[in-house]
Amino acid sequence: MTYFTCAVFSVLLLFLPRINKVRDISDGKTLSGRQYYNFVFLVLLFFWTFLIGLQYEVGTDYNSYKVAFTSLKGRYENKGELLFHYLTIFVSKNLHYQFGFIICAFLQFLCFFLFLKKIKLTHNYLFIFLFFFACVAFYNQTNLVRQYTSAYLILLAWWFAYKRELIRYIILVAMAGMFHVSAWMCLPIYFFTKIKLSERWLFAALFVSVSASFINIDKVLNMIIPYTHKGYLMYLTHEAKSLSIINWVSKLIFIPFYFLSLLSFKHLCQKDKFFFCWGFVSYCIVIIGLTSFVLHRMAVYFSVLSIFPLYYLLAYLLRSSRIAKTNRMAILFIFVSIMVSMLFTKTVLFPGDGEYAYKSIFSQYF
Repeated sequence: MTYFTCAVFSVLLLFLPRINKVRDISDGKTLSGRQYYNFVFLVLLFFWTFLIGLQYEVGTDYNSYKVAFTSLKGRYENKGELLFHYLTIFVSKNLHYQFGFIICAFLQFLCFFLFLKKIKLTHNYLFIFLFFFACVAFYNQTNLVRQYTSAYLILLAWWFAYKRELIRYIILVAMAGMFHVSAWMCLPIYFFTKIKLSERWLFAALFVSVSASFINIDKVLNMIIPYTHKGYLMYLTHEAKSLSIINWVSKLIFIPFYFLSLLSFKHLCQKDKFFFCWGFVSYCIVIIGLTSFVLHRMAVYFSVLSIFPLYYLLAYLLRSSRIAKTNRMAILFIFVSIMVSMLFTKTVLFPGDGEYAYKSIFSQYF
């Protein structure tokens, strides 16, 4: 229930301006919407940082990172992950090992909220709702500390890809690569983002990705094992876990809504079309990674971006219901929201193996 409480609290904070005017308690003046969102972003930044950073023995990799943050022998330097290497050295010499998790969580969410601040979405609460209910990134960050730190840096880099600021994009990708070397694969993405994607191409891409998700792609990827860095052979030699029917349905349940989201495409401005298109492509990558361990790990870099089409769909339905003053769009909005929440219900509220069960470091003292 910790994650659920956090999700509800976060969404309500961002939804509050829609219900009532927000007033500054100190002098009673009305805060502007942007001032309020900046304040909430700051509150959530620290709240989420300590919630995730203070997790204890959550995820299969927790103990290995605990060793990294307590040992003076850095083992990430040879991989080229210099920023994480120096972070482990700094924490092991000066701080309690848990501060390693806290610092990484802070950097992750700092990038996340800087991205939201730059993109200036009309309905921030909808995006946060989808971030919690349609994406498992928030609950899996302790398990993949290095890679999710890289993933949030790449998320921020997408803004500079849209603005065509190559130097800043390269800097962020380089920083990400020094936390997890796999992030370097995102460097060429900048040049692909110049491609104009139509609704027809997006429809075809989703159809192909769904078909590809039934193929054992790992057998194809095994051919590149001889050319892979020995430190990352495990990602290619590790077989993907077979999905149960429930797991499979919970992953693919969004496909009809992604097809439906194409209805909103023609109503979007240039900026929104950019993030819609590449969010759509990101979801296609996530789908292909369902049955491939190595592609599943690569899909981490696209998980947050992949919720954009759902965000624009919900925003479109909400706007249409207000303009047309009809209940049909409102009912569809509620239906989509409930269906999206099924992943959260299955993964977080009723975790099968306890991987997403929250446990605080303070629990060992009580």
